[in-house]
Amino acid sequence: GRAREGGLRYGEMERDCMVSHGCSRFTKGRMYDSSDKFVVHSCRQCGMFVIFNNERKIHHCKTCGNRTSFARLNVPYAFKLLCHELITMNIAPRLVAE
Repeated sequence: GRAREGGLRYGEMERDCMVSHGCSRFTKGRMYDSSDKFVVHSCRQCGMFVIFNNERKIHHCKTCGNRTSFARLNVPYAFKLLCHELITMNIAPRLVAE
């Protein structure tokens, strides 16, 4: 549970109730900010995940070789896992950042 930095029990009915009452900010806070917020870096040229060294602030895109133009994105950890599973199946999800 939450005591061990685990997930939050928040089912579909609770989510639907909050959405129907117009509490989208509360829903985002409960389902994303309080549970599995994760930071990824993506290439602005090809949209793929990049290798990032946090200590040296070094980026490198293995797909297109870019080393200069990157975006820092906040995504749910479940989305990151889904993208990595799709990549293993040779399906390339592209992350387009503005």
